[in-house]
Amino acid sequence: MSKGVFRPFWSLDIIETENWLQDMSTKGYYLKKIEAITKVFVFEKGEIDKIHYRICRHKTASNATSQSLLTNGWYSVYSKGKWSILANKNDESQIKIHPSRESLLNRSRIIKYSIGSLLAMWFVMSLMPMFFLAELLFNFNNVSLNNTYMPEAKLSILIILLLLILLVYIMIKFNKSDKKLRSKDGLDLNLGSRLPIDTILDYKSERKLREDGKAIKKIKLGWFYSPDKTEEWLERMGIKGYNLYKMSGNGNIFHFSMGEPRNVKYSLDFQINVPDSYFEIHKSNGWEMVFTTSSKFIKHTLWEKEYSDEKPALYSDSSHILKQARNQCIFYCILFMPFLIIYQFIIKSNIKMYFEGFPISWPTLIIFSLAIVEFASVIIKSLGYYLRTKKKCS
Repeated sequence: MSKGVFRPFWSLDIIETENWLQDMSTKGYYLKKIEAITKVFVFEKGEIDKIHYRICRHKTASNATSQSLLTNGWYSVYSKGKWSILANKNDESQIKIHPSRESLLNRSRIIKYSIGSLLAMWFVMSLMPMFFLAELLFNFNNVSLNNTYMPEAKLSILIILLLLILLVYIMIKFNKSDKKLRSKDGLDLNLGSRLPIDTILDYKSERKLREDGKAIKKIKLGWFYSPDKTEEWLERMGIKGYNLYKMSGNGNIFHFSMGEPRNVKYSLDFQINVPDSYFEIHKSNGWEMVFTTSSKFIKHTLWEKEYSDEKPALYSDSSHILKQARNQCIFYCILFMPFLIIYQFIIKSNIKMYFEGFPISWPTLIIFSLAIVEFASVIIKSLGYYLRTKKKCS
C-alpha cells in the first residue's frame, strides 16, 4: 500500500524534513520517491522501524554515496538530479560517518544572497513610489482618482506585496535551516560581535569607569568603507593605551578601556559568501575576532592580533589584498550607482515640474537628496580605499 504526502516547501528546512521522514518510518511508511513537479512524497507501507535519513545535494547525486558512507550503513532511497536522500537503519550510536552538509549550506548561502539583494534593491528603489502609489490608489475619499485608475493596478500592488512576503518567508526558513544544520553537525561558530570581557560586566560599571576617565566610547559611522583608515585609527588608540574591548551590535560604537600601551595589528576584511572554515582558519593563526557584521552574505569582519616585533598581516599576498579592495569597491559601486542615477532623475523631474507650476512633495525631495549624499559617500570612500591600496601594492 502506497501513500502520497504533498510537501511543497520541503527543501527550505532540511532538518525538519529529515525528522519528518524518520517519524514516518516509525509509523511503517518508507520513502520510495518524490514527484519533482507536484512535490509529493510517495511512501510504501511496511513493518515499523526507525530509519535515519540524510538529504544531500551535490553536482551529481552519485557523489552522495561514497564508499565510506556505504560501509557505515548508508544507502540511497531517492536520487534525482542534484538531490539524493540517504537512509541508515543502524542505531544512532553506531553511525560514525554522516553525509556532508557543505553543499546544502552553499546552496542556501547563494539563494539568500540573491533574495537579499533583490529585497534591498526593491526597498531602496521602490519604497517611496510604492507608498505614494498606494496612497493614491486606496484613497477612497477621492472618487475621481479611484475611477481613473483601473482595479488591475490595485491587484498588481497586492501581488507584489504577496511576492515580497513569500521572499521574506523563504529567507526566514533558510536562516532557521542553516542554524539547525550547523548545530546538529557541530558547525555552529561563535560569531558574536563582542569581545570577551573580564573587568567590565554591566552598564553601571562601564558608566562608572567612564566617569572616572578609565574608559571611553567612540562613535564612528561608515568605518566599513575605509578599512585602512579604520585599522590605523584603532592601532593609534592601542599605542596610546586605549584598548578596544567591545563594540556595539551594529558596530558603530567602539568601547575602549584605559590600560598599558599595546602594539596591536587590526585588519578589517571584506568577504562575499563566507565559507564556514573562514573564521576557524584565522583563529588558528592567532587572530581574534573583534566584530563581524550580522549579514549572512556580505561580511565585514574586524580581526586583531597583538605583536611585539614584526607587525603581522592577515594576508601576505599583495595581489590578494588588492583583489579584496577591488571587490569591495565594485560591489558598492554596483549596489549604489543605479540608485544615484534614478534618484537624481526623480529630483530633476520634480524640480522641472515645480517650475512648470505643478505641486511637488518637498519631504520626498529631501529624503531622496539625503539618500544621494549617503550613497555617494559610500562610493567615494570605497573608491578611495581601492586607490590607496593599489598605490601601496604597486
